[in-house]
Amino acid sequence: MDKHLIHVLLVEDSPSDARLQRHRFSRLDPTEWQLHHVERLADAIESCTNFPIDVVLLDLNLPDADGLETVTEFREAIPYLPIVVLTGANDEELALGAMAHGAQDYLLKDDITIPLLVKTIRYGIERGQILKKLQDSERRFRGIFNQTFQSMMLLTPEGLIVDINETALNASGYKLDDLLGLPVWKLECWNHCPSIQEWLKAAIKKAANGDLVRQDVQFRKQESVMVRMDFSLKPLKDEEERVILLIAEGRDIHE
Repeated sequence: MDKHLIHVLLVEDSPSDARLQRHRFSRLDPTEWQLHHVERLADAIESCTNFPIDVVLLDLNLPDADGLETVTEFREAIPYLPIVVLTGANDEELALGAMAHGAQDYLLKDDITIPLLVKTIRYGIERGQILKKLQDSERRFRGIFNQTFQSMMLLTPEGLIVDINETALNASGYKLDDLLGLPVWKLECWNHCPSIQEWLKAAIKKAANGDLVRQDVQFRKQESVMVRMDFSLKPLKDEEERVILLIAEGRDIHE
């Protein structure tokens, strides 16, 4: 990433948490970093509309928004700006869900160090730029994604569902909104076999480390019919070879 002044918007209504973040940024090079602060989601949206913010540090519990709606409302108003969610240790699962709804990354408030803060922000900006390029070509991608006869899903590196094509939705009997943010191993088609669910968790970790995973597995279709699937997980990497998404594909090989 080219060196330039990075404008960071902190959206945090806790005075003590905001003070701590200001202290951290005060120790960074002021020619590289500038912190802005608001306490409400509405003010954050207005700031991002009128000022060239590069990344948002977003608390999920604000006076005018709470939980995942904080991310979804912001993303609807500001489609492409990178979001790094700030959350407590007890809300880590919620933070993972926020990533499936448009956040680029998250930080546990109790674990933040200055090097981790800088690394996460830079990664969030780069990941957001890559996803924007994907979204800019979404019409062409959507046609390919939905016309293929193979079941396909896009997952975060943690295995959370961010998109599913029509073939997979038809096989599952669910709507897309029912499955967004769900860990892929919790899909009902795998519930018949805990060992396959455990294999999926391990396979996702392997793919998130950059490896291609492929294996024949059994899954259950919506009519409770058991079929075999040629299943693969492919990592999608950025220019620095970091995994930003996983592409899950399944081909019915039942005879």
